[in-house]
Amino acid sequence: MQVDVQVETVAKGGRLRVATERVGPQRYVVRGQVAVGARPVVRTCHIDDPIGFARALFIEALRAEGVTGEKRAPCARRRRRCPSAPPTPPCRAWRCIGRCRCPRR
Repeated sequence: MQVDVQVETVAKGGRLRVATERVGPQRYVVRGQVAVGARPVVRTCHIDDPIGFARALFIEALRAEGVTGEKRAPCARRRRRCPSAPPTPPCRAWRCIGRCRCPRR
């Protein structure tokens, strides 16, 4: 994904003006201005691959906390399950998003 951000910081009390736009596959622009001391601003736009985007954000958040991972997760069927839990689909139907290795252990 490529994001081109051109947001200018203006004097306190200045006008807030922020816009987001999708300009192509996996390409976005953010334009505008934010005043010094202004409250946080939230803008949204369509994401081409929301699952991949969420996965990337999740992995980034884990790494920020010192959690490292591998590309493949162990099969959940090997873990002990609660007898009242609904049946799980075959592991090959799941999309792996990462494996946790907690640095605190």
